Amino acid sequence: MNSQKSFTLTSPISILPQVGTSLTKAFNSIGVFSVGDLLYNFPSRYMDFRKTVKIGEIEIGDTVTVLGTVRTVRANPIFRSRLSISEITIEDSTGKIKVVWFNQPYIAKALSVGDEIILSGKVTLYKTAQFTNPAYEIIRQQFPDESALEKNTIEHLHTGRLVPVYKKSELIPIRTMRRLVKLVLPLATNFPDYLADSSTAKKLNVIALAKAIENLHFPENDEDVNNARFRIALEDILPQQLAMEMQKELRSKNKTFKIKADIEKVKLFLTTLPFELTPSQKRAIWDIFQELETGKPMNRLLQGDVGSGKTMVAILAALQTAGNGFQTVVLAPTEILAKQHYETFLSVFGTPKSS
Repeated sequence: MNSQKSFTLTSPISILPQVGTSLTKAFNSIGVFSVGDLLYNFPSRYMDFRKTVKIGEIEIGDTVTVLGTVRTVRANPIFRSRLSISEITIEDSTGKIKVVWFNQPYIAKALSVGDEIILSGKVTLYKTAQFTNPAYEIIRQQFPDESALEKNTIEHLHTGRLVPVYKKSELIPIRTMRRLVKLVLPLATNFPDYLADSSTAKKLNVIALAKAIENLHFPENDEDVNNARFRIALEDILPQQLAMEMQKELRSKNKTFKIKADIEKVKLFLTTLPFELTPSQKRAIWDIFQELETGKPMNRLLQGDVGSGKTMVAILAALQTAGNGFQTVVLAPTEILAKQHYETFLSVFGTPKSS
């Protein structure tokens, strides 16, 4: 098997062991083109196989994990059908249970009497309790060969833990997906971690990016998942926040006209209105007046419900701009709203005189 040192985050997915043409196309269909894409192809959910019990403690309907020794193995073709059943019996010190897999004949060939295996899945009832299509991993084979020993080294990727489930593609076996993710996981440390050792990371108490990637794919508990998702969310918004801060820094170095507020004119204007401004409107207007006087470009978002008085705040800012000899442009997303604003301005300032 190739070492993870032989490929990088930018290597094509086809470079990975046992990923041929058809499997490459399947990965591409879910947006995975490179090794880095594979690491960022996070699970959509998890199967909780953490509950480990003895066979004698099993109850119908439980989703559990058991460890046992294979006592019987049979491969049964279904009469007049292309389907087949792989059936085994496993045993521990407390009892036995039947296990069946539908249309997976390779399982009966992979298992032998005397093998020790782990099973994780839901216990169903068919005459007696049984596992149907459970996940499995071989702990120890009774008659291993060299390839089997390498293939079946236990890492608990499929059983006995929170097991990741990924975007569906019928051409990508779920066990293959987990195996490949585990193979390339060491490369997660090669992603640039812009928050590493930063004051922001310490303030928010976030984990390293590589650890977040590892925990999303193979978490130990629910807290691992939550912390990792939070860290990845920060990583997603960080470039946007940095761009905004850079734009803000550039704007702070620019200069524009200083527009001084004429408070007496504002007070006189307010007496002509048939209503009184709300405290929120007064605070917003005062903040805008102060920034207009700095001589620096201003970019503000005034947020409020419909009818909260945003237009009146804009009118007062335009009034100060006009009083300093400058013009104001009011933009609206629709023609109807533009007409409404125009009519509002006319109602406040009066019909303009014709030249």
